[in-house]
Amino acid sequence: MRPVRLIALISFATSGACGGGDGEKPDSSVAPPGAWVELGTGATDFEELEPEGDITLVTGPQGGHHFVVSARMHGLEPGDPAMPGTVQNPSTRFSVWNEAGAQIDVDPPPYRLGYEAVGDEVYALPGGHIIQVREEEVPSVRNARVRIRVELEDSAGARVTDERWVTAVPDGGPDPGPDAGSPPVAAVEIGTGPDDGDDFVPIAAESDLVVNSGVQGGHHFFLHARIQNLSPVDPTTRFSVWNESGAQVDVSGPFQLSYEDTGDGYYTLPVKVQVQVDEAEVDAGRIIGARVRVKVDVTDEASNQASDERWVHAVAP
Repeated sequence: MRPVRLIALISFATSGACGGGDGEKPDSSVAPPGAWVELGTGATDFEELEPEGDITLVTGPQGGHHFVVSARMHGLEPGDPAMPGTVQNPSTRFSVWNEAGAQIDVDPPPYRLGYEAVGDEVYALPGGHIIQVREEEVPSVRNARVRIRVELEDSAGARVTDERWVTAVPDGGPDPGPDAGSPPVAAVEIGTGPDDGDDFVPIAAESDLVVNSGVQGGHHFFLHARIQNLSPVDPTTRFSVWNESGAQVDVSGPFQLSYEDTGDGYYTLPVKVQVQVDEAEVDAGRIIGARVRVKVDVTDEASNQASDERWVHAVAP
């Protein structure tokens, strides 16, 4: 089996880490005493983000502007970074606010991605992630003071937050001019993966797709995706499953994970994704042996979007 490849993180000492805004208490009654999350930055390794320090306002390769953010935490359930989108993973939401108190990012949904162990009971997101600023707000953001916030809730409902006031410093990247022309058409293809690896395997319409039983209970599909003409750096990916009545029957969520260049014009997720379905639907006999629609939606850092779907027949292994 090809090993899971995720962006490596650097180890660090836990002294000086803070969370929950003041680092002294959790934000919900179910959070253990001493639980915290710390907002940071860094494209590959977690980097501390100093209050009232600078953060780069990045010009995206296909337009748009964003900050690179990250988080590390202690005292909450970390989940599993090898299974993005599953409900056992924490829910992480980043947001950006101006001095007038208005939220100025594109307000993406919180995504579910597991945290990796990087120290003594300290866990961090794999690599950096992007939070995009609405384009109409960009002129007022350059060299201005903004508040960046992270909200983290684990599978047990424990919730912690942290935030920083920082100054947005432009990276000097070119803005697309009025004569830049239309970008190439963005596209995504939904697929699955083989039993013994993470390679992308296309799904034919009306074909059979196995409903797998989890080792700890539950049922799931393995879904995969590859993209063209979308930025491969941490786009938001969302898999979903729908029955013939038009009801959504999965219990998974969106996640941010970089796609890998496969050398054939495509970028592909580094792993196939376990997309869980509602056990009540399985118990009622409305999944296995039924016709379902599997769908993928991808939004990149410039808000370019693409989706793909297939009607398939859900079958037992």
